[in-house]
Amino acid sequence: MAITRFQFFYDGQQTRFLEQVIRAFSGFSYQTGMRDGQPPQTVLVPCHMAQTNSMVASIQKNMSENTLNTCPMITVYQTGLRGRKVDLQNPNFVDSLQVFERDINNGKYTADRGNAYSVQRLMPLPFEMEVQVDIWTSNLEQKYQLLEQMLVQIYPQFEIQNSDNALDWSAVTVCFVEDDLVFSSRTIPIGTSDEIDILTIKLRIPFWLTPPATIRKLTRIEEIVANVGEKAGTDSYGQVSVGAIYNQVIVTPGNHAIAVDGHTITLLASKGHDTMPDGSLPSWRTLFNHYGTFREGISELRLMLTDDIEGPFVSGTMQWGSSDNTILWTIDADTLPANTLPAIDAVVDPMRTGPGTGLPAASDHTRYLLVSDVGPCLAWGKITAYTNDIIMYNGSLHQWQVAFDSRAIHEINYVLNTHTTRQLRWTGREWLMSIDSMYGPGYWRLNL
Repeated sequence: MAITRFQFFYDGQQTRFLEQVIRAFSGFSYQTGMRDGQPPQTVLVPCHMAQTNSMVASIQKNMSENTLNTCPMITVYQTGLRGRKVDLQNPNFVDSLQVFERDINNGKYTADRGNAYSVQRLMPLPFEMEVQVDIWTSNLEQKYQLLEQMLVQIYPQFEIQNSDNALDWSAVTVCFVEDDLVFSSRTIPIGTSDEIDILTIKLRIPFWLTPPATIRKLTRIEEIVANVGEKAGTDSYGQVSVGAIYNQVIVTPGNHAIAVDGHTITLLASKGHDTMPDGSLPSWRTLFNHYGTFREGISELRLMLTDDIEGPFVSGTMQWGSSDNTILWTIDADTLPANTLPAIDAVVDPMRTGPGTGLPAASDHTRYLLVSDVGPCLAWGKITAYTNDIIMYNGSLHQWQVAFDSRAIHEINYVLNTHTTRQLRWTGREWLMSIDSMYGPGYWRLNL
């Protein structure tokens, strides 16, 4: 039979409670008597966990049974653990919280909102620790001094806190002091030995054993896609069939559109309007505050390249622009569509310019995209080409040839214009900037 291995976790919760008990009994002092005419001195009494390891105890005694323990001192150790069924709550309860951090800039908190998180806390389980505090003294005066200082601070109960996490709902607990203090470990008659006297204080510490919490970083809803289609049914074979999609509705916060022009992106209002309903310009800062925290040079914007909102996209990092409704965009070249045609040297009007007339002299493999028709002429030779064609100079034949026939090619193609360093896209009917366009709601995304 296979053994299921549980995920390991350990938070040291009981250990932290014991550490806080040690802190509670630390800092007490006693006063010595007068010796050789010197005034009394105030000495701090150490408090630590009781040593239960025999090897450690032997080392502390210098490997000899004739060495006495140092006193006065205070030791703490746990003597028991039991459950509290009467305080048991619904063990399946899950408490959900939404937590927002303050933004940090240059190591300092700012007034802006930072990251947001969702915290799911499971119901903790009630237990009770039994802890014993021993006060080791060599005489009755030491015992009275320490006991008088302690009891006014701890009896009948005192609070301890094992965590400074604001989300830890079990961080604070109360330590109850039992009424029956063991005043002395010595018996009557004392006998010939002078053993160290121990006063024992017993504590009850109710606490909640907390399982791990689930923490998720929150991100804003960028879009909502609702498919409107026919009602699903069953076919003649009894299989469930989903109806055809009639329409697809895409909604984003503010329904903003954007206009991309090279490395500048302008924020537009709903339906592509230049201004908001109140006449003001759309503000990138206002929009970023709805989405999260904008990080200049890190936050990313994506443009969807097709009508499929889950399809290919181009991404780039953002920086503030010259106005509140513009940002500068550094495109990630690796996300651009791959060029399907060799690069062109420029986009030209063959009726206005020609080789040696506004253009460099023709050289082998020079390529131009035409914006108007051209026929046999002195500038271009015997070539006949049309608007949207790409022509190339053949150095071996000393003539221009059509390299891309726009009337015969209807598939989407991409080419880089080396003159402007911008990519062009052939739609099957016309050449457009590859990504320069207006993008409506749902066809651009922010990743802050």
